[in-house]
Amino acid sequence: MTNKGNTVMNDNAQQPNVLAGFLSLLFPGLGQMCKGKVFAAVGWLAIVLLGYVCFVIPGLILHLFCVRDAAMK
Repeated sequence: MTNKGNTVMNDNAQQPNVLAGFLSLLFPGLGQMCKGKVFAAVGWLAIVLLGYVCFVIPGLILHLFCVRDAAMK
């Protein structure tokens, strides 16, 4: 636990975000699914797969955005 100002933060609170980011890195949308965002997971999966089908580079860029979205609160 860390104390930042008047707020006490639990260091383990970041762990689910790291896990969600890692899961999205393995498979697009899996991190969002892990966090309970089912519609976001399906949307990211569709968008990233479409990006990979069209061209590899847009798919990679979209995949990284998906990971970032999963890792954010």
